[in-house]
Amino acid sequence: MKKPADTFAPFASPAAPLAVNAVAAASSRLSSRQIEVLQAVADAATIAVAARQLGVTPSTINNHLRKMRKTLDLATTCQMVAWGFRRGVLK
Repeated sequence: MKKPADTFAPFASPAAPLAVNAVAAASSRLSSRQIEVLQAVADAATIAVAARQLGVTPSTINNHLRKMRKTLDLATTCQMVAWGFRRGVLK
């Protein structure tokens, strides 16, 4: 016997608090500055543009990215940006 559609909702509101907690847990792995750098890199065409936006050198951006890759155990900047969007850390 089938259940009525309104009583069976496997992805209903209980998942919402988990999503918020997942974002908090994911973003806690990175500092607020690292998230800011990752957002700038995601928005910019190049590392140099992201560096200008943040008022730092490209070398500083690359240092942040290197540390984030190690923290997140990811190989590329593209993977980090995808990670950030999937977890809601980036907008």
